[in-house]
Amino acid sequence: MRYVFKVLACFFSTFLFVTESNAQVTIQGFVYNEKNQALSNATITIKPDGNAGVVAFGFADVNGRFQVKYPTTDFNILTATVSLIGYISTTFTLKPTDTGLTKVVLRQSNTALPEVFVKNKAIYTRGDTVNYNVKSFTQKQDMVIADIIRKLPGIEITESGVIKYQGRPINKYYIDGLDLLDDKYGLANNNLPANAVDQVQILENHQPIKSLDSFAVSNRAALNLKLNASARNKIIGKAKIGFGAAPLLIDNELVPMKFSKRGQTIASYKYTNAGYSYLDELALLNGNDFMNGIKGFVDKNSFLNVVLPALPNVKKYRFLFNNLHTLSINQLTKVKGTYELKFNLDYIKDLQKQETGSQNRIFFNQDTVLINERQQIRKKQEVLRAFITLTSNTSKRYIKNVTSTNIISDRDLGLIHAKDTAQQSTRVKVQSFFNDFTWFRVKNKMLTGISSFISYSSQPQQLQVFPGKYEGILNNNIKYAGIQQDLRITTFFTNNGVTLNRRFRRFMFENKTGSIFLSQHLTSGLAAIQANQLEPVADSFVNNLTGQQFSIYNNAGISFTTKKILVAINIPIAYYHINNVYTNTHDEKQLETILFNGTVNARYSFSSDWGVDAEARYSHDYLSPTTSTNRFILSNYRTLKNQNAIIQPFNSETIKLQANYKNAVKYLFANLGVTVEKNEYSTLFDQQYIGQLLISNSVQQPNPATNYSIFGKISKYLYKIGTSVSASCFATKRLSNQLTRTQSSTFVNNILGVSTKVNARIKQWSVDYDGTYQQTKSGFEGAKTTGAIRQLNQSLAITASIPWDCLLKLTTDQSGFKQGMTINRNYYFADISLRKQTVKPKMDVELLWQNIFNTNSFETLSIFSNNETNNFYTIRPSQVMCRITFLF
Repeated sequence: MRYVFKVLACFFSTFLFVTESNAQVTIQGFVYNEKNQALSNATITIKPDGNAGVVAFGFADVNGRFQVKYPTTDFNILTATVSLIGYISTTFTLKPTDTGLTKVVLRQSNTALPEVFVKNKAIYTRGDTVNYNVKSFTQKQDMVIADIIRKLPGIEITESGVIKYQGRPINKYYIDGLDLLDDKYGLANNNLPANAVDQVQILENHQPIKSLDSFAVSNRAALNLKLNASARNKIIGKAKIGFGAAPLLIDNELVPMKFSKRGQTIASYKYTNAGYSYLDELALLNGNDFMNGIKGFVDKNSFLNVVLPALPNVKKYRFLFNNLHTLSINQLTKVKGTYELKFNLDYIKDLQKQETGSQNRIFFNQDTVLINERQQIRKKQEVLRAFITLTSNTSKRYIKNVTSTNIISDRDLGLIHAKDTAQQSTRVKVQSFFNDFTWFRVKNKMLTGISSFISYSSQPQQLQVFPGKYEGILNNNIKYAGIQQDLRITTFFTNNGVTLNRRFRRFMFENKTGSIFLSQHLTSGLAAIQANQLEPVADSFVNNLTGQQFSIYNNAGISFTTKKILVAINIPIAYYHINNVYTNTHDEKQLETILFNGTVNARYSFSSDWGVDAEARYSHDYLSPTTSTNRFILSNYRTLKNQNAIIQPFNSETIKLQANYKNAVKYLFANLGVTVEKNEYSTLFDQQYIGQLLISNSVQQPNPATNYSIFGKISKYLYKIGTSVSASCFATKRLSNQLTRTQSSTFVNNILGVSTKVNARIKQWSVDYDGTYQQTKSGFEGAKTTGAIRQLNQSLAITASIPWDCLLKLTTDQSGFKQGMTINRNYYFADISLRKQTVKPKMDVELLWQNIFNTNSFETLSIFSNNETNNFYTIRPSQVMCRITFLF
């Protein structure tokens, strides 16, 4: 892989210097009327003086701002014309030095405009912007903007709420050009009324930091919701009252919003005990700058846990027994000059109960371990999360400072029925703080900047197991009432850097130099509980680790762009000094090394419709000190782990190739790609079972895991019949190493899947179908694989408009799997609802009957590496609800 990277780097480096280039300059400014009010949708056209040919054009946004790139080397004199219907156009001459902000004032025209009839297109493009006309995709039952986005060709919303365009997650979610929610855009997606949005816009190759636009390239898109006039400068939103039986059910919410040029607000309070998961709306989806947060342990990192089943592949409201409060307050205000001040606050109080069972089969070369469990789970969580953000984002300067605090309290209780009954409980508390500061300035075609991230977190954790188990292993054959594992992690992390970028014609040179310091302290101990007293067990269960990582890095990069070609090469170099001190054993381990990493990105656009993206990446890093403990930790009631003080590097090698096609005129989008990914750790866990107790000892040995995958998707909107269709496929081969009693072997998973979605309108009928088929084969390399596992999940919803402005909707779900010739499971669910919509007042009354067949259990089959698991779930009983939603 390293050889491949070197060859690609040399090839693209040579290519950079033999390709002809032309310089570009960006003109930017604002368009106002004579009353100094911003004018949106004004057209900026650039052409040679005295020539009718247009070389560049652009449009002013809702704030009157425009930004247009134009070539400077092909023409001596260029003129720019700014025009807008109802105003007198103005023209001025451009010079290569005209890169500052330009203010254009248009005078209103007194000439009567002729009547013009415009036929709206469902989808059209302007430059790098794909515009979807919301009205073309809206159906009577659609309430929030997510209902519309799910139908748009080229765009998808994953089960977790992530929005993807042409297979890649978006990097920003704007509302009228403002970034109110950062990564938490599910809140707007699931609550903003669909009739408040005029257009959904995809901004291709979007660079969120404007000052970086000429110094760094992006291959990801952003999404912008363009609101209509009726949704601006007033409070809109919804309020819902829901109640039902089986037993008493409540589902209430209040979501007011306000959007204006000077600021935006979204607030939300929701309470439910009816199985609905509003936690997804507050999830951080984009993962912007996530690496600093991961290394700084700013979120929960549970080393101790209650054994929980995987989430079933069925809608959450069917199996979730919850009592949930969520509160979210989000305010963005434009303050002095170009600054924006943003406040985001989330509070979550959640209680979940679940009765489940599982059957685990762990395959080894010479043996198979079988574990059967029935579990009664009770999870209680409280989260308080707050962000204060100050931002100024212009083409000449970028300033952003984010201050955040995160407080989490988790308590999980699990009653396990296996060979012996056991009760396990965990407590995890998180208190974390971070401050993230970034500053960029552009002057004389050069960008300079500084960045600083600093964080601190404290995470005490506790696991208790009753009655006492494994006394022969844990307590010298002395019986005890229970066992308690205590653990505490404190983390200090900081990453500071200086950036210097320069542009020369079509070349962009980037360089960032900085340092990283990470200090972690982990203590843990295992104690027997006897007569309400704690008695420490053997020293082999005591950890006292202080680990420090210090790194100096330099990230050098060069990019080359033309209208059709993009090539970017980044070569980070880092010096690492690692020092781990084990106070409990008076040991110390040190490591010094230099790491070379590298990334090559390339894009070639055959036309405005066709393009190919390629990426080769090699990265080498070290895991946190907490993965290098030197004594055992009881992570749950049946797992003991020992890292054996091994400092763990992590290598990752990736090659991606993806072809994209879009044709807005034909409403057709498609992508096809292949990925090869190899991750390598330096350790393997030598696994040994004593009864149900798994003892894992870390062994220093190469541990590669390789994934090969092919994926593709095609989606089209059939305008004449108002129907969206999409189909996708994927194939994956995963190879991972297993170590049992010092014997190493490779386990192989082969997965093949296809899925399709249809949204059709047939007169007063609407039909939605979503189906996925997946086949999995697994086994040890060189040996016969296990029988194929075939899984099919389908959902069909039929909505009919009936008299009295009512909507009748029937939803059916089918989920099942088949393994070999012996196991065949199929489960069916059905819901029916009747909705009455009124105009005055704007109200929606819905009667809903869920789980008509009263299906009370559900089973899934999943495979991860060499672990095959059947999970059994208790399903919510049949329930009837009435929900009244007020729109304002």
